[in-house]
Amino acid sequence: MPPLVRQGKSIIAEQSPARANKKAWAVEVKWKGKSAGRNELEAFTGKITGMPVMLWYVSKSGFTTEARKYAADASIMLSNEAELQELATLL
Repeated sequence: MPPLVRQGKSIIAEQSPARANKKAWAVEVKWKGKSAGRNELEAFTGKITGMPVMLWYVSKSGFTTEARKYAADASIMLSNEAELQELATLL
């Protein structure tokens, strides 16, 4: 398992040389009653600058239009609560 790096409340997995052929992910989950905005996604990408990882942001209440556009431009995968629950049924 790759070593974990804690940055504030976020935990980011670093890819080890032994796993160089596998993709590493940086994931942040916000379980709040309001949609995540562009500012939250910018803060997330700021935490992982320079790390070669796939980005995934989960927000219980979904995302604003601005956040969705930013995510598309920054190649961030987005999921809301319903999508996360659907994924859980596949595991």
